[in-house]
Amino acid sequence: MAPSKPVIHESPFPGHPKATEYFLPQPDIPVDVRGNLSPWLLGMVTSPTLGHGVDERIAESKHNAIQSLRAQLRSYRPTSLVVHEDKQAWLRLDSGHTGENIGSSAFLPAFLDKERVRAQLESTGFSSNEVFSAFAIRFCGLAEDYASAGNFLEDAEDWSLLSKDWQEETIDNYDEWAGSLLFYHARNGDQLLLHTDGHVGWWKYAEGRVTRECDSFTDFLHFYVKYRAPLLIL
Repeated sequence: MAPSKPVIHESPFPGHPKATEYFLPQPDIPVDVRGNLSPWLLGMVTSPTLGHGVDERIAESKHNAIQSLRAQLRSYRPTSLVVHEDKQAWLRLDSGHTGENIGSSAFLPAFLDKERVRAQLESTGFSSNEVFSAFAIRFCGLAEDYASAGNFLEDAEDWSLLSKDWQEETIDNYDEWAGSLLFYHARNGDQLLLHTDGHVGWWKYAEGRVTRECDSFTDFLHFYVKYRAPLLIL
């Protein structure tokens, strides 16, 4: 059973903002915090039909891989609102696993600025990747953990390409992946890259190398949904 009072979570990293978790369905959220919430998040914490709000937030898609991820997230139960001291906020969707395993929940931010996402796609050169574009418009900012990493790129931040001098110096096969988009930050410090040709690589930071993992972003999404599925039945 969820706590009735808010819980404050300290960051594992010194100097990083704390987060407060307010538990549904009737969270005791201070007026000043409510004032900074998006209309959708505010509606989610006051609505008796929370599932419909998730449907509204994650639009349907003609792409089966995106529909699979959407269906998985829709099967999770909205349980709380998590708000950082820096005013970032997410709806926590719980998979039903009762343990404390990181990854058993998904953290969904408010509605995205679609025009900003489209501008990011254009500026980084990935607007022609139809599946990734459809994913970004729906799932930028989706996270597995709000305190550390395990998150996809955000709409409000400038997206990063593999183009830095220090990256060239530390990645053995840099030339094969130069210009790729860094779209997922893993909790161990590794990152996922989307190549300009559409395939997906895993930047193994400690090894100083990128390995090809999926032939397309569609293949990656199918892998990701299957990867998270066991967390439902642990």
